[in-house]
Parts: sequence; C-alpha cells; structure tokens
Amino acid sequence: MNIFFSIIHILITIFLCLLFFFSIYQRFSYHITDGVLICSKSLDQCLLSFFYQDEKIDYVLPYSTVGIDGTYKTEIAYQIKNTEIINLIVIGSRTQVFYGTPFKISLYFILSFLSIILFFISKKTTST
Repeated sequence: MNIFFSIIHILITIFLCLLFFFSIYQRFSYHITDGVLICSKSLDQCLLSFFYQDEKIDYVLPYSTVGIDGTYKTEIAYQIKNTEIINLIVIGSRTQVFYGTPFKISLYFILSFLSIILFFISKKTTST
C-alpha cells in the first residue's frame, strides 16, 4: 500500500513539474501585447483589435470567447512564424488556456516544490 501511494505521489509531482516547464516554454515562445475585445451577443461574435509591428490587426472571434456583451481591454498572446501570426490566444477567455502567465508559472513552481519536499519528508518519516 505504501508503494502505491509513493507511485501516485511521484506521478503527481511529475505532472506538476511538466506543467511548470510547459508554462515557461509557452511564456517564452509567445509574444504578449494589449488589445481590445468588443463582444456582441446579437451579432454572436467578438471583434479583437491589437497592434502588430505598427499595423492594426483585426480578428473576428466567436461570442463564446468571452460570453458577455461589452468592450474589454485584454492581453493577447501570439506566435510568429515567418513574420505571420500563426497562433492567437486571448488571455482570460473561456475557450482558450494560456499557461504562461506569471501567476500560473509561480503557482506551478510552488506546487511542484511542495510536492517534492513532501515526498522526501514522507520517505524520511516512513524509513525511521
């Protein structure tokens, strides 16, 4: 039974460490900028506007991106390949997840660190 809990604890620790490393990777592979999001339920869409290399970029997104009528200042994360935007994430939207925010990076680091420490503490207490 003790081996079973140790294996589960190791798997959870590995999962948290992978989330931490993925969030760092995502933070450094995406560019983050400010944008404006205007949503309208009657039109069932949102208009996203932001500046990329001194050029205004507009995207039409589904209404479910935010799900509430109104105008919002938001942060946009985007990847660039050959001077073109290939992936766009509205940070804080309902339909997309961006793991590279400073809060999530800190959270995953703390949880990973605590999991590793607790694993060694549990090993030390069970061995004595």
